Amino acid sequence: MKTSEFGSFFRAVGLVFVVLIGASWVWAARGPMWFLDPEYPMWVAKDEMISECRKDATVIIGDSRAVAGLIPARLDPSTINLALGGATPVETYYVAQRILKCPDLPRKVILSISPYHFATADSYWTRAALFSFLSFSEMEEVRKLSESLNDRSLYSVSQTGSIEDRLTNFLYASHFPAFYTGSMKAGMVYRRKHTNDEWLDEVKRQRGYHSFGTDDGSTALSFEVTAMSGFRSRPIFDAYFDRLLTMFAQKGIEVNFVPMPMSDLSYKGLPAGFQKDYTAYIEGFRQRHPNFHVTGDLIPVLPWKYFGDRNHLNRAGAEVWTGTVARTLGINVQVATQ
Repeated sequence: MKTSEFGSFFRAVGLVFVVLIGASWVWAARGPMWFLDPEYPMWVAKDEMISECRKDATVIIGDSRAVAGLIPARLDPSTINLALGGATPVETYYVAQRILKCPDLPRKVILSISPYHFATADSYWTRAALFSFLSFSEMEEVRKLSESLNDRSLYSVSQTGSIEDRLTNFLYASHFPAFYTGSMKAGMVYRRKHTNDEWLDEVKRQRGYHSFGTDDGSTALSFEVTAMSGFRSRPIFDAYFDRLLTMFAQKGIEVNFVPMPMSDLSYKGLPAGFQKDYTAYIEGFRQRHPNFHVTGDLIPVLPWKYFGDRNHLNRAGAEVWTGTVARTLGINVQVATQ
């Protein structure tokens, strides 16, 4: 083969490579409903519900225990559940920020984040970043604050790591295809588009409610028992929780902190000092923020039969707990009772 032919061959190979990379990049950016797992349409549904800017709404924000534990249809017609699976105070802050950009402020805010998510970020990269829920500028804000706090929970927070962290944020925000390779392969096998469309419609129909565990009872112990030796929050979550409450206060909005129940078995297995330390932690925010009100017990307990898995209420448990919350907050509608 002549030199010119070699050159043409390698140029052709290079062109094919560039086209494939480009196509993969476009697919990663435009086609997530075709290949990402069913939690993706749940996040899409919440984002769409936020953008609807419902008037005079009661909004629920927080993590997956709130998603599975509070049923809007059992509260009042204005209630929407905007909680997200795996959300820490970081993701919750940006949800609230978007809500407050709407022309009409929410009538009532119900906030619920589990103790576990004040200490651990298990979904920042696999959900908030991968699903492009957070923009590049928002992720950069998180990175810079992490750096100022010297908190390595989410980023490397080092002089050399800063460049790498910025690049990582950019690649996630740009839908870099390598992050989606496994999901793309799974999407071809499981044909997720139809399922994801159904999930999107169902979550919106239920006004944001969705179950996570569906067993008729769970004896498994919660993450506070199995993954924590005691309660110790992370500085980045402290800072974002403080920002969250301050942001609502600046708008004159009261925040009702409604903890989700723990099973009786998990409660008995809590590490020594856990409840005392967690109570002191939340009490500190209550003292600093007059608009922050704790509703009921900080660690409420329900029998294990009301749990669909180790962390989440099943439908029966959600009916019971939503009824309790409705009565506590004075929401006068027909609700389930125990």
